[in-house]
Amino acid sequence: MKAYEEAIRLDPTFSFAWDNMGDALYKHCRYNQALEAYEEAIRFNPTFSCPWSGKGNVLNSLSRYDEALEAYDEAIRLDPTNSDPWNGKGYAFDSLGRSDQAFDAFDEAIRRDPTNSSPWTGKGNLFDKLGRYAEALEAYQKAIRIEPTCVAPWNGKGNALVNLVPFQLSKFRFC
Repeated sequence: MKAYEEAIRLDPTFSFAWDNMGDALYKHCRYNQALEAYEEAIRFNPTFSCPWSGKGNVLNSLSRYDEALEAYDEAIRLDPTNSDPWNGKGYAFDSLGRSDQAFDAFDEAIRRDPTNSSPWTGKGNLFDKLGRYAEALEAYQKAIRIEPTCVAPWNGKGNALVNLVPFQLSKFRFC
């Protein structure tokens, strides 16, 4: 953080430092401060798509889904090739109970970046929530093939397997 603070002190209009500061704050769950940093990045460079996507992520984390969707739409308008805002839209639509739009957004994220495991995990979570466990398992397995050390799809895979074959796993339960 101190490095970003120094960069901002040296050039308070340097939007990349504000964006990176927002990312660091977001990763530490300091959402309100992250939102402020992204707003500063946007103020100094409104055509820079990354802080718009970061702002969407923060708003998603704050359960402000409609605002998150607006931020993601702006990020997409500014950089139509970036998969991250599409992935964020998938999670926002999922949170709003708009499953069809969530699937479409995750599919668009995958189309734009087939090497990103997150939209596959998002699809898996959505399939799981809808009780479509075989499809959830398939999505989680695709995420794992892309990023075998990522924890989330492994956890989701475990949940999907428990729901698919509870009778086989029951012999391992001791309580």
